[in-house]
Amino acid sequence: MVILQMQRIWDHHFYDMYNYPLYTHGGPYWQNVVIPFSKFVLAAAGRVQNKQKHVGLRGVHDIRDIGITVAVDVPGPFKLEIDYKAVVRNENSRGSSDFDMELYATNKFDL
Repeated sequence: MVILQMQRIWDHHFYDMYNYPLYTHGGPYWQNVVIPFSKFVLAAAGRVQNKQKHVGLRGVHDIRDIGITVAVDVPGPFKLEIDYKAVVRNENSRGSSDFDMELYATNKFDL
């Protein structure tokens, strides 16, 4: 799981994190992964939120930490090597309003 911890001002947003499940192929070969910001899902204190907001270009400046969580129930040795990480602007994206998660209409007073 790739986690983006956000820098927030208000205390009720301190635990806002964007999550993306990262699946690896395993084996001895390198794997290149590109994760668009529109694929990250907003969660607070480990719970997916009803109201989703995508990170967007403005939100990139609010990223405080990037984390990787490994949770595998397979016995044996494990090794994760990261060659580099980068934030890249994609000129071929469909626009800043793109969000890949299916959204539902909710009450405007829901948090």
